[in-house]
Amino acid sequence: MAQSVIRGLILKEVALGEADKIITVLVKGVGKLSISAKGARRTKSPYSGGTSLFTYADFTIKTGTKHHFLIQSDVISSFYSLTKDLNTLAYATYILELAEKTTSEDIPADNTLFLTVSLLQRLSDYKIRPELASPIFIFKLLQYNGFMPHTEGCVHCGRPHDYLIDPYGTVCKNCAGKAIGVNETVIYAIRYILASEPPKLFNFELEDEVLKLLSKTADMMLDTHYGFKLKSKKFIDSLNIY
Repeated sequence: MAQSVIRGLILKEVALGEADKIITVLVKGVGKLSISAKGARRTKSPYSGGTSLFTYADFTIKTGTKHHFLIQSDVISSFYSLTKDLNTLAYATYILELAEKTTSEDIPADNTLFLTVSLLQRLSDYKIRPELASPIFIFKLLQYNGFMPHTEGCVHCGRPHDYLIDPYGTVCKNCAGKAIGVNETVIYAIRYILASEPPKLFNFELEDEVLKLLSKTADMMLDTHYGFKLKSKKFIDSLNIY
């Protein structure tokens, strides 16, 4: 078996047998990778602290014909502070699930990896509101995956927009359909997100009403382009934050 060291973030963990687990890692320069961690669920396992959700680490693995096996995990960050606040943990879990659902095996997604790790660090340090982290992450995911929303004029006919947004971008009232009514601040916020990368990406704040509209717009676009329903999002909605 070939042995290698990879750096990545654990997006998912699945119990296997009595004590094993399979971890899904978003790996720098590689994409998603499934790794078997033998005995990782045992209390005294040397892997127990380095195979948990949210863990960002250097993983030493052995690769067989079809499977990857964990040899060692050198933790860079576990983002432990996320677990201290239910609201923060809920949004962090949602961001992780979005990253897992929108990345693929053997297709590098370094932009998504860097964005996810940067946001988790901000959330862990309580330097960004969880409610703002979510739409920022969604708009950047859409951009990275080729669904960048249009924000200059009507996306359908080219006329000036009327502060309306549909799943593809700003629209005029004649092309509105099921568009959402927004304001200038929402459109500016979207433009800022699309034009920025970490750490500059996080250097703004919004009033609650504007944030609600931004989140509603992000959710609409995500639902149109991906259409999946995530358990973590349902849990967030049950918290009745807004």
